[in-house]
Amino acid sequence: MQTIAAYEKIESIGIPIHESIETLSRKVYEKVSPEISENLSDLKIKTLNKLSHYRVEYTREIDFVLDGQQGPTSSILIDYHLRSYMIETASLCNDFVDVGLAMLGDIEKEKEDKVEQAKNEMSDLMKELKALKKTLGQATLQNEELNELIAQEKEKMDELKNEMEKTTQELEEWKKKFELSQEEHKNQIIMYQQWVNSAYAVNMSDLDTGLGKTEWDESALELKRCLEKNDVDLEALKDIIKEVKMKKQEKPTVFRIVNSFNIDVPKPQSLTDGLFLRLADGFSDYEEKAQEIPEKQKETDKSNEAKESDVPPHVKNFTRTLMGIFNKGEGSDDSSFERLEDHDYC
Repeated sequence: MQTIAAYEKIESIGIPIHESIETLSRKVYEKVSPEISENLSDLKIKTLNKLSHYRVEYTREIDFVLDGQQGPTSSILIDYHLRSYMIETASLCNDFVDVGLAMLGDIEKEKEDKVEQAKNEMSDLMKELKALKKTLGQATLQNEELNELIAQEKEKMDELKNEMEKTTQELEEWKKKFELSQEEHKNQIIMYQQWVNSAYAVNMSDLDTGLGKTEWDESALELKRCLEKNDVDLEALKDIIKEVKMKKQEKPTVFRIVNSFNIDVPKPQSLTDGLFLRLADGFSDYEEKAQEIPEKQKETDKSNEAKESDVPPHVKNFTRTLMGIFNKGEGSDDSSFERLEDHDYC
């Protein structure tokens, strides 16, 4: 409907003007000399050609608006093109009248009445065109308001773009922090794996000589801390350790403890029940075990103190190596393990 109204408006302006020029030209031809008639005919043809050109040009502009967008903005643009067409047509008719009147200056006195009538007809047409000019001025003002509205929308789009760029930057920073935290977690797991592998590589039953209950409790507590950092289910691990204590001779059960850490640990060659019993004593019910030290252990501690001076130097060195493993998380060299196999320290 909007397209039909625009085209009808163009035709309602162009066709009457075209017909008026044709009618006026015919009347003037009858009253002027052949020379003036020929010049006026050329002027009429040029004027009508320009009118047709304007009609086609502004029709194409309206089609372009309708193809590109719909809504209030398109209505404003269509009105703008219609009023532009009106002002161009008015200017063209004004030129035609001025030149035509100049050509009519040589008409004889007796023909002045008819010429005056023609002037009046053109004057009426000019009044209509002046009214169109006024309307065009209003359309120009509306066009300026439209341009201001478009500028405001562009500013909003720029702000939205900046906000999106800021959000993208924040997401990149969050991603970097997340990757760093993942790397830190991975390093903690690797450190814990190294500690556990080193601990399982030692025959724990040989810790009775030169290594007291207190050192083992501290190392067990360190193991507990490592497990807590890596979100291991401590309650489930305690149940497994209790099962190990009840089935001392079933060594494969212990590998379920290792598997519960999600760590690929090879089967130790020097695996004994003493290792798992000490793991259970030092890990499950830790606070209770720390307070209820068996009397036999106390006697062993006193005996060790009495015999401390009789312990060979290489045994003391081996003891310090094991304490370094469990208290500091450091591994032992292969020579210490070889000495462990060559001597009976129990």
